Amino acid sequence: MNLFKKLNNRYLFLLIFFIISILISVTALFIERKILGFGPLYHPDSAHYLKYQNTYFYLSLDYSIFENFKNYFTNFESGTLYYSIVHLFYDLKEHVNFSTPYRNIIKLNIFIYALTNMLILGRLIKKFDEEKKIDYFTLLIVIFFCFLPYKIHLSVNVLKETIILFILSIYVLYPNKFTFLTSLLLGTPMRLSFGFYYLSLIEFNKKFFKKYYPILIIMIFGIAIWYYKNIFSHHEGLDFMEFLENRSQSDMGGRKFDAIPSFTDYGLYGSILRAILWPILLLSGTFVFFSKSIYLYIIGLEVIILQLLYFYKNKKFILSLGLIIFLALVSIYANTYTAYIRYCYLAINLYFLKIILNK
Repeated sequence: MNLFKKLNNRYLFLLIFFIISILISVTALFIERKILGFGPLYHPDSAHYLKYQNTYFYLSLDYSIFENFKNYFTNFESGTLYYSIVHLFYDLKEHVNFSTPYRNIIKLNIFIYALTNMLILGRLIKKFDEEKKIDYFTLLIVIFFCFLPYKIHLSVNVLKETIILFILSIYVLYPNKFTFLTSLLLGTPMRLSFGFYYLSLIEFNKKFFKKYYPILIIMIFGIAIWYYKNIFSHHEGLDFMEFLENRSQSDMGGRKFDAIPSFTDYGLYGSILRAILWPILLLSGTFVFFSKSIYLYIIGLEVIILQLLYFYKNKKFILSLGLIIFLALVSIYANTYTAYIRYCYLAINLYFLKIILNK
């Protein structure tokens, strides 16, 4: 334990890791903007958040603490918190004139990304302390995991995935009822389907109901709220099966390089085909064979390398029934693979964190 023997050395090591994470993100930002030509609005969602932040916000520096607190819970199930976060930077510009709202949002994302990395490494060091030995191969895997290219890419764009992953990591790194409730209260306003991510953590074994009953209760309430918000209140007379069929025809954007079959012409059967095939393509990384985009190549390579590293260490792949169920559910809702990856990438990260820190 020479590397982390002294407490001061541990904190210094974590601080260095935090700074390195920031520097790598800044480097990636420079490469994307100046070399690859990815503009600030490369992602359609980025343009959407910046354009409509003044329409969907409900938090503001111009409101009192009580008003913000009230608005937070009044709009709890709206899933629009990120608009308010973006809007707060526009508010800040009116009070303190430094940089631009866009740049400050990117700075926040980079900070959250680096903080998440530092917490992950800190939890791994604690694991080494408990076991009284350093597993250098696990350390290598975790460092690789922290610097996954797509994760870095998300951190330098106006997207909410970096913040959502941080909120999810709170519970995975320090699992208890308090962190579970905290992550749920912070994450649900960011994405209404936030509670579904906990599905990827569930182990279907003999202790299933005893260990995971809080998650099951949340899932039941989450499904009920989701059904009310997405079907009952907006589609009068539309039953669940019709809703699934309509999802295949929904416009979720997508990219020109998104050539992964979506089976949208098959209606309900298309949703079933996606639920079966898309999780397999994602967990195996074989979706790369359906695209010529470097964007998808990188994500596919990430998944393949993580699978191989974990298999080399534990003789099993990154796979669980809970994770498969989550991936299948998302495939029914999302009908473009680029949208599907954005949702599911976080679940794979979440599950990987759990298994690598508990083995």
